[in-house]
Amino acid sequence: MKPLLTLTTDFGTQDGYVGAMKGKILSIQPKAQIIDITHDISPQSILHGAYCIARSAIEFPTNTIHLVVIDPGVGSSRKAVLVQTEKFHFVAPDNGVLSLLLEKFQPTQMVSIFPETPYWKAHSSFDGLHLFAPVAAHLSAGLTIEKIGKPISHLQTIHPARSVVKSDRIIGEILSFDRFGNALTNITQTQIHTLTEAMQIVQCNRNQVSIYSYYAEGGATRGSLFGIFNSDQHLELSVYCGSAKEQFSLAQGDTVTYY
Repeated sequence: MKPLLTLTTDFGTQDGYVGAMKGKILSIQPKAQIIDITHDISPQSILHGAYCIARSAIEFPTNTIHLVVIDPGVGSSRKAVLVQTEKFHFVAPDNGVLSLLLEKFQPTQMVSIFPETPYWKAHSSFDGLHLFAPVAAHLSAGLTIEKIGKPISHLQTIHPARSVVKSDRIIGEILSFDRFGNALTNITQTQIHTLTEAMQIVQCNRNQVSIYSYYAEGGATRGSLFGIFNSDQHLELSVYCGSAKEQFSLAQGDTVTYY
């Protein structure tokens, strides 16, 4: 079976950075199968990257190596890490980008990657090519974790805003937007079941929003703002065939209340 590696970056695709990383991996491990999760993470957005990899990684086969490079601290003293769980390996900067993922997967082994070995050397501006890609490739080719780095017990973490659950309401906020302009919130479907009474009404800014089961159902009145629970079981605010963000001037951090 071919070694399976995934790439998640904020590099975009117009400058050749991703292509260089793929070339490096294949020059070391020609049998590698490389899957792009995304290269459209918002530039330097560790939180956006954390949500994306947490959503995607769990769908891959056991033994997949996930390479995640959203790295505003490149060239600094921040560590590069390799994290092993029961199913996967993750190669990433130690800046919190794995925080949400590791709420789902308990690490079995973690190492701080050696900055220089016979196989790679850290770089001041492009560790994706000079450090992370060769580490992932050599790992897939059989290099042992002991030769990749020094054991560590803690990782840097980020703490996204959490919604507040009360007896009659949940107070949350908009965390981010997807490319369709849907507003993704921190209110979950599981939390809804804890309410003693719920009318399924959402308030965001001055907008009162009804909850629907799917997008087209909310499109009965075109241009209206509505809510659905998405595949991550999070409440999102949407406009059918439109952008909720643009049409209703929504912003990250806006308060969202579920009654």
